[in-house]
Amino acid sequence: MASPFDTDLFAALYQELKTRARRLRLAGATLDTTALVHEAWLKLHAGEHCSVDRAHLFRTAALAMRQIVLDHQRSRGTGKRGEGVATAALHDGIEAPPDRAGDAIDLINGLDRLRELDVRKAAVLEWHTLVGIDLDQIAEALAISVPTVKRDLRAARALLAVWAGEASTPVVARS
Repeated sequence: MASPFDTDLFAALYQELKTRARRLRLAGATLDTTALVHEAWLKLHAGEHCSVDRAHLFRTAALAMRQIVLDHQRSRGTGKRGEGVATAALHDGIEAPPDRAGDAIDLINGLDRLRELDVRKAAVLEWHTLVGIDLDQIAEALAISVPTVKRDLRAARALLAVWAGEASTPVVARS
């Protein structure tokens, strides 16, 4: 068991949160990338007294990021689909165009729906997409093989694409 504030783990997770926050940044929002990461880190820090494993830390980080994004959008008076306020990239390196601004909310809603069907696939997609955890770390945290993580990720993305009615253009592109 590791404390969530072990130096190496802190540095790695902080950088991953920072990378993901850039991809989930909110257009025109007062909450910038650094503020989003720091707010997520404060949520993680609130549980410092408890001893956790990597899987728990990844779950907590993902939950913190999604809560902050949702709370911020709610505070800005956005509707269910984001109403053009969120600009989100749901895959590595490419931001979603403004006309796909509801993607962050769609992803979170899709993850909730997926979690009802398959908790592990939802965790794999959430940790990789929202928090930026690499596939090797996910495999280690879940005690499964990397090929299984890849299969779970493909299946989760396919389900979200079908649910979004965009099977030919997945909401979450391949890494």
